[in-house]
Amino acid sequence: MTDFGYRGIHEMTRVAKEVVKAFYGKETQHSYFTGCSNGGRQALMEAQRFPEDYDGIIAGAPANFMDAPADQGARGCAGDDTRSGELYPRASCRR
Repeated sequence: MTDFGYRGIHEMTRVAKEVVKAFYGKETQHSYFTGCSNGGRQALMEAQRFPEDYDGIIAGAPANFMDAPADQGARGCAGDDTRSGELYPRASCRR
């Protein structure tokens, strides 16, 4: 979970920079990260936990509420609430 949560992108970045240096014989001049949805969540985690990894980060539509859908599904709350027109969560399952 830790690698999915935040560490995987940091480790990939660290290793990729080593590979670039080994292949080209010099360090990268600039590095950027862009992501959307889960990639946007990863971008936010990079910016918050490892700001030195990238010179610029774009986080588009970050998926930040990862616990809510899992919790609602576990309680049998995910589904279509036709009264409110919402897809998730059912009105009766809101906290």
